[in-house]
Amino acid sequence: MTDDNRNQSPTAVNPLRAINEAKALLAEREGRSRVDALPMKFIFEFTGDCNIHCFFCDCEFGRNEFRKKGITKFSLDEQTFRTMAEAAFPHATIVNPTVVGEPLTFPYFDILLDYAEQYGVKLELVTNGMLLKGPRLKRLMPLLDKLSMSFDGGTKKTFEHCRTGANFDTVIANLEEFRDLRAAMGLENQVRFIFGTTLMRDNIEELPLIIDWAKHLDVDEVTTAHLYVFTKELRTNSLFEHKALANQCIVAAQARGLELGVPTRLPQPFQLSADEAAATPPYEFAHFQQEWAKAPGPRPDAARLAAPRRSRHGEGRLAHEAPP
Repeated sequence: MTDDNRNQSPTAVNPLRAINEAKALLAEREGRSRVDALPMKFIFEFTGDCNIHCFFCDCEFGRNEFRKKGITKFSLDEQTFRTMAEAAFPHATIVNPTVVGEPLTFPYFDILLDYAEQYGVKLELVTNGMLLKGPRLKRLMPLLDKLSMSFDGGTKKTFEHCRTGANFDTVIANLEEFRDLRAAMGLENQVRFIFGTTLMRDNIEELPLIIDWAKHLDVDEVTTAHLYVFTKELRTNSLFEHKALANQCIVAAQARGLELGVPTRLPQPFQLSADEAAATPPYEFAHFQQEWAKAPGPRPDAARLAAPRRSRHGEGRLAHEAPP
């Protein structure tokens, strides 16, 4: 691709996308049940590979089953990828290249960026953050619509336990680079930055600290979901087995989000009997803050935590409002 192509506006380079958007949005406004347009957003699985091995990930469980059979390649070949991209990208507004694998491990990721630049497509990535850095990040940033970072622990010990093979120090350094670059390029209102957290017994007590990290890294929203139990071994890690503790930590995280101005999407508390509620000692956030301060590894910057949060253009729900 030439520099001239990269400097053209998305609409000038790609009139097909503008036509497709107009058709789709008109059909939506008119309430039609039949739409004579392609989807504005495409979600692919260009790669199912990942560079870390989270013990609670059903996708990693599936990859391990394939590895036992000698199957170790989980990405599309280049020609198949190009065929799919050339069919979809000219019409697409947003493309998510994978939600099963780590997109930055895709062997043809730079070619994907070529297509995004050529056709004026915005990208939506779900990442573990280990490879999010350097020249590739600088090229990627203006092409992003949203970055969802899987963030499952507030301390080095817990994070690296949950996200097996990840390095907490590396992830934090990469996310600080992302935060600073997004601000330097003036893209804080254009590029959404989300934390996605899987809630389980092994990390629930650090949920308020994850909110702290979100403030430190200028994250736009922290979204959470309960652990998906797909093996017997995972059952004891499910918060359905620790309802009273989960309720206390969720309430503490909600309060921390309100205090720091970090929007959160947290699950509703469990319904408890009086006996269940009384059986669990109270969760003391101040105590855990003291313990976390002694733990090895990076920690959120106090000055950033105290700074007022900048408003974002087009933000939706407040931090304390329940999801629909």
